[in-house]
Amino acid sequence: LAAGGVRPGVCIDTSGSSAHFAVTVDRFVSDPSGFLSCMPSAAPGRFYLLGFTTGTGITQRWLSRVFGLSYEDLEAQAADVPRGASGILGVPHFNGRVSPFEPAMKGAFVGFDDRSGPGAFYRAMLEAAAYELDGWIGAARALAPPGATVSVGRSGGSVTVTVSAAVHVWLPGAPAVPVRARAVADAEEPS
Repeated sequence: LAAGGVRPGVCIDTSGSSAHFAVTVDRFVSDPSGFLSCMPSAAPGRFYLLGFTTGTGITQRWLSRVFGLSYEDLEAQAADVPRGASGILGVPHFNGRVSPFEPAMKGAFVGFDDRSGPGAFYRAMLEAAAYELDGWIGAARALAPPGATVSVGRSGGSVTVTVSAAVHVWLPGAPAVPVRARAVADAEEPS
């Protein structure tokens, strides 16, 4: 609500310890794919289709500890790794997958070898989180009424992280713009 997600079709992508995705709708919508949950909004007559993962900032913190590098060092190394993370695939769900709910699907990295460096692992984690976001956006588009526009506003700690922001932009293909939180009183009233 504070990020302005009150008009139907507006999406908010927040990243921090975990990632949250919400698209505003004007009625309760059940997602048969299971990717998104539907919850009531504080704004009258509005609901949010929600996607959630526990594997963003938590995974970054884990990689920082494992490699003994700061987030800035991981970012710098990841900047030199091309798309595809040098063949490493990541599963960012270190505490189990939430959306859709699959608690047994937990974190993993595959496709690495003895030449794989910290930047490739970090890039693989960022790409995995972005692919998760892409699944949520796809589910939202499938549920949206014909002609509806789905645009994404990004907020949270990862907005200022260079590689993270770039990965989020190139994967989903939806217009993505940083947003700043604003007072609820400034938010547009639903019509």
